[in-house]
Amino acid sequence: MQFSHNIKFKFWQRVVLLCGLLCGLSASLAVSQNTHRTRLKTNPKAYTGKRAWWLDYQYFPELQKIGLSDDTIPDLRQRLSFYLSGGYAGMTASSGDADFERKFGVGFGGRYSYFFSKIFGFRSGLDFSYARSSSSMGAYSDYYYKEDEEHDLIRYDYSLKKLNETYNYYMLSVPVEGVVQFGKFNIGAGVKLGFPIVASYSQTAESISNEAYFPQYDAHIDDSWVLACGKYDKVKSSSSYVACPLLLLGTLDVEYFFKLNEKYSVGIGAYVDCTLGSSTMRNKDLSGSKPSETTVLSTSDGVPAQIVSTSILSSKSDNQTKSVVDGSDYFSAGIKLSFNLNWYGPPKPRTKPY
Repeated sequence: MQFSHNIKFKFWQRVVLLCGLLCGLSASLAVSQNTHRTRLKTNPKAYTGKRAWWLDYQYFPELQKIGLSDDTIPDLRQRLSFYLSGGYAGMTASSGDADFERKFGVGFGGRYSYFFSKIFGFRSGLDFSYARSSSSMGAYSDYYYKEDEEHDLIRYDYSLKKLNETYNYYMLSVPVEGVVQFGKFNIGAGVKLGFPIVASYSQTAESISNEAYFPQYDAHIDDSWVLACGKYDKVKSSSSYVACPLLLLGTLDVEYFFKLNEKYSVGIGAYVDCTLGSSTMRNKDLSGSKPSETTVLSTSDGVPAQIVSTSILSSKSDNQTKSVVDGSDYFSAGIKLSFNLNWYGPPKPRTKPY
């Protein structure tokens, strides 16, 4: 039996047939050459959750700008910071005779931070700071005893109407702090060990009256250049403290960071440092000093004698029965600006559902 078919195709039918053949050929080539994407699409979880291929940044880079959630961003692990700071700072003391005032302070330094987790970490570094403060004392009088070259006892009585001192304090400190970060905010708290480099003062005493009394002769002398007795308009002096104790300070700061790129950021924040306890500043080694060398004003040995002075932070009054001040304290508060280098850890697996 013989069958004969005479099949004729119109032009549009030929076009449809040709397109079908081309589509089939393309599909077979795609299956053979892109097996990885085929597996993703045949995986029942491929279209759900954060592992969905259509949510992956390599297919849609625009999603990286939006950010799917916090865990798509790698956690900060280390930070190296360099900062400048400035504000209200200085040394002060409690005294019934003098008033103290903090002026200003500046500083710079570096910090290394390490984060154990997304929130908690610690940091340490090295700080350099400068602080300036002043004190003023109104009408003040005192007396002291000393012996002259012939071993005669002399009682000196002096008075002044005004005394001003200015203090300059340079310090290196090592902080150890715990750090908590909330997004772009950092809060650090801990302690600092301060190492004074230089602590100096300048003093001006005005309207001074100095008199001498010899008990064995019952003689009062109020005008003698040999004994430095008389009236003086001003006496100025300046020196550095030879005994500067280490300072233990509590420190607290808050900082907000602006990200420049993946590695660099800048920060702005506020800080507070204060001493934990008080300290004593001495501009002379008073352990072996004569009583006359520990008062605010005294006379030098030799002929002719001269008026010499001691910082009120180191002085004693009322014939050595009490100190002029009851210890000194350091306080600093202000604004800090930082430049930071950041190192991130690997991103967390994105396992939570979108």
